[in-house]
Amino acid sequence: MAEGDVTRRLTTIVAADIAGYTRLMGADDEGTLAALRSHRNEVIDPKIAEHGGRIANTAGDSLLLEFPSVVDALRCAIDVQRTLRERNANVPQDRRIEFRVGINVGDVMAEGEDLLGDGVNVAARIESLAAPGGICLSRTARDQVRNRPDVILGDLGEVEVKNIDQPIRIFKVLFDGETAPTQPLRPSRKLSPLTVGSGVALLILIVFAAGALVWRPWEPDFEPARPAEMNFPLPTKPSIVVLPFDNLTGDEGQDHLADGLSENIISTLATMPDLFVIARNSSFTYKGKAVQVKKVAEDLGVRFVLEGSVQRSGDAVRVTAQLIDAVRGFHVWTKRYDRELTNLFALQDEISGQIATALEVKLTEGEQARLRRKSTSKPEAYRLYLEGKANFRLFTPRDMKRAESLFEQAITVDPRFVAAIVELAHVHYVYGRVRWSDDPNASFGKAEALVQQALEIDADYPEGFTSLGRIERSWRQDFDKALTYHRKAVALAPNCAECLRELANELQYIGDGNQAIPIFKQAMRLEPNYSTLYLMGLGRSYNLTGEYSKALQTADEMIKRWPNSYWGYLHAAITHGMMGQFDDAQRNVEEVMRRRAKLKASTHAKYTPYKDRARANREAEILRKAGMPD
Repeated sequence: MAEGDVTRRLTTIVAADIAGYTRLMGADDEGTLAALRSHRNEVIDPKIAEHGGRIANTAGDSLLLEFPSVVDALRCAIDVQRTLRERNANVPQDRRIEFRVGINVGDVMAEGEDLLGDGVNVAARIESLAAPGGICLSRTARDQVRNRPDVILGDLGEVEVKNIDQPIRIFKVLFDGETAPTQPLRPSRKLSPLTVGSGVALLILIVFAAGALVWRPWEPDFEPARPAEMNFPLPTKPSIVVLPFDNLTGDEGQDHLADGLSENIISTLATMPDLFVIARNSSFTYKGKAVQVKKVAEDLGVRFVLEGSVQRSGDAVRVTAQLIDAVRGFHVWTKRYDRELTNLFALQDEISGQIATALEVKLTEGEQARLRRKSTSKPEAYRLYLEGKANFRLFTPRDMKRAESLFEQAITVDPRFVAAIVELAHVHYVYGRVRWSDDPNASFGKAEALVQQALEIDADYPEGFTSLGRIERSWRQDFDKALTYHRKAVALAPNCAECLRELANELQYIGDGNQAIPIFKQAMRLEPNYSTLYLMGLGRSYNLTGEYSKALQTADEMIKRWPNSYWGYLHAAITHGMMGQFDDAQRNVEEVMRRRAKLKASTHAKYTPYKDRARANREAEILRKAGMPD
């Protein structure tokens, strides 16, 4: 790695510091240094090497170590502390060199051989709470060794420590005869693991000032995002984007696991009304890109960012996830999850619940129940489902047939896989809606039956009600029933951009532009990388309210974003016609015909599902007058 390069990894960090170092140096600096040198050469350094660790940072009286596992780190720490106790047995109490040790599992930034970041900060805080000669662990570290019969741990409870937002759950290694205290710990006044004394401190500070590493746990881990520079104002509620998880397996064929986990976390978070959650299509624009958290937050106008990785080995999966406060420049938490592949699908809800806890979001009993919703325990069904969604998004007749087959295979593997059933219903809805079926009515009927089947399994599945709403509008033209279904979907998933867009669409189709406009804007805020469907609906709503200049602005944006599409020109032509500007309408119709030569005014009227058919006929008449064939 080149000098100055910074990489991230999840690792085991050990922070160690000499208790009373300043006092020891003041009483006998030469004797203290000689004793410390002896302990390092004869005990500490050999034990670190024996257990596979390495020294990352040193500063006189302190050490920062890295180990491949918590087990190795803890064995090393126990060996060192026990050996030092034996060596100190005949040393006067006021002359003993005793280390405090803290162990944490967390995310770190590696710059050369040095480690920095939130995982290091937490280890330092834990170390400062240990007694001289003692060892303390974070909860994440404890979880890796809790079942080891050779280690006894005492629970010291949650402790508030300086510069760490959330209380830290602390556990103490109990040596022979020791018991855990009954009173909660109080954080030490110590500010850093790099406590320094007299001449040694001065020398270190001079070296640091000359440009070497300065470890300042009170400073941000990275350059924070600035709300003033964000593309959108920060929401008043906690806002988050879930970035696509990285596939570390080394096999692109396993991308579906990482993508699916990210998508499902987004879907789960979308059901929480006290959160603001960026939609999948916008978060996935960062897939495969090396982006700064600061830029992501400023692009999307959010405070929190979740990123992570997935690594599969046979039937085992390791997932790491870290929740980042981009505005403060700190990592809120970093966690590693080792699961069997069959349990991966429950993990998304576990991570979502931990996010809610970290962001202090209180969930109702119904929301907690939905958080525990069962997906599928069949890895093959999940793979087929995700591959089907990838084909669906390509939205061509050939790819749609491929998606249909994949969803059917997924349901064969797991007949109660609700998401796959609803997606298969969506395929048949598309067949009926865009006339890719020889019998559209049969396609709509099959779609409806599949959704009802899914809702019998999970009566609160938001996307199921969105699908029913589309079917009622497009097939039966029952706009009131469709509106009821779309409102139900939004109630179940208030952060679902697609659910909101479909509700707004329903409102503008029944002629209520005033209600539709703010809902379209809400959906577009959740989906900053919105598609032409959002702008088309918003533009139609502006036409309903007579705000023609705003309607033309949406048409201009569509043309700029998608110059090869006819939709922006179609909308501009209709709007100009409503304003009586038929020269402009004609120019836009000419652009439409260049891109969609077979489009007819009567076809537009027939397949635009307005409740008020007079409105559809009026648009068709504008298009005819502007030169579109009937």
